[in-house]
Amino acid sequence: MKLVVWFLGIVLITGSAIWMHRAVQVVRIELREFEPTPYDRNDQGREQLERARKEMRETGWTLADGSHQIAWFGAPRNGTVVVFVHGSPGNGLSMHAGEAGALFERGYGILLVDLPGYGLSEGNRLWGDDFIESIRRGIDFVLANSEGNPPRVVVFGYSMGGYIGARVAAEDSRVSALILLAAYTTLSDQLHAAFRRRTPFLGHVAIWTARYAGLDVDRLDTLTTLKHMAPIPTLVVWGGQDNAIPAHMGPRLESAVAGAKGIMYPEMGHVDYVGRLGATYVDSLDAFLLEALGDETGERP
Repeated sequence: MKLVVWFLGIVLITGSAIWMHRAVQVVRIELREFEPTPYDRNDQGREQLERARKEMRETGWTLADGSHQIAWFGAPRNGTVVVFVHGSPGNGLSMHAGEAGALFERGYGILLVDLPGYGLSEGNRLWGDDFIESIRRGIDFVLANSEGNPPRVVVFGYSMGGYIGARVAAEDSRVSALILLAAYTTLSDQLHAAFRRRTPFLGHVAIWTARYAGLDVDRLDTLTTLKHMAPIPTLVVWGGQDNAIPAHMGPRLESAVAGAKGIMYPEMGHVDYVGRLGATYVDSLDAFLLEALGDETGERP
């Protein structure tokens, strides 16, 4: 009997030690989400910034809290501008080599925004109302700097940026269409799914850490936001092998908007859709936008 007790004690102590080790790792992972992501921290970031300054117009605006924001703008040739909302950790230019660059080559205008606290933008990385304000100020810039007829505005939200994109589309009638790529239903469900597959209850640790850092986890609810949005043309794209955003979240987001379209790529994970799928994927984005908005100029390289 004593041997059994000793054995169970060793198992319990060992299991607790493993769990604590993994919990500490989760805390470190989550806290890194709130660290600065300057472009000059590595060669890739410096190259992104140098390329953007050559190919696009660098601009910016100041939010109500006094924080200065940075963005890059490429003018449209077909009457439509796509405003990109990046994920975390990341920055506006992280989408330049992917969807933004591919659509720009096809005549779409693009606006790449460094969200508050990311890249070159000032502010706190808490995904609050200042994030919504920054994207809406970006739409102000797009419409104020158009030649001739005002362009149609599309919001493209990726990953964490999906929630912000949905909020903007729900609150700003100037948004003509919405694209969500690898977006979550709610942040709390996403954190549970991302971490509990490794060890039970680590999702709770991730949520507690995010709240400790100041993030209002319960408020970040893309699904409810879409359900309250006046229906506009909406495309939801997700991957079947995404370890960050469970595949079941895609259909739920699609069903939240009447008439929304959904595309699931079974082999895709969370990143590099353009790099792995190439023209097939870009064609699907282009086809959705043409059907939703039409083509003002007919220009297609």
